[in-house]
Amino acid sequence: MKGLSYYFPNGASEKQRKEFRNRLMKGECLSDAYKKWTVEERCLDEELSMLEMLDSCFAYGGVSEFYRVKSYNHDKSYYETYLKSFIEEGGSKLEFDKMLEIQKVHLTHCSVRRSTYTDSEGCTYNSIVDYDEEIA
Repeated sequence: MKGLSYYFPNGASEKQRKEFRNRLMKGECLSDAYKKWTVEERCLDEELSMLEMLDSCFAYGGVSEFYRVKSYNHDKSYYETYLKSFIEEGGSKLEFDKMLEIQKVHLTHCSVRRSTYTDSEGCTYNSIVDYDEEIA
């Protein structure tokens, strides 16, 4: 079974992940659109979710925040929660950890843009700027 490390051996930008997820949702990645998702497709979706959370953690406090213990659930960290979901969908810890390490390296080439959006309640949000976006 191919994980995201196969499709993104150097990490995945937000744009790349969105395009990949759109193809996945349309059934253009691995199976016919009229079939139910395969185990591989469900695993890819779980990995994409994990990478999105890793980006969010990076934007608000660094990659180490991905491992912090959730305040409302002291016995589960982000890592354990995402890993459990991934394995329940048929993935392996080896693939999960491999993609996590690839993405952590990818994020070292990115920067954080602060206060890129303010919602109706006045909360501001950060975003990740991929190095290819900074060059453009």
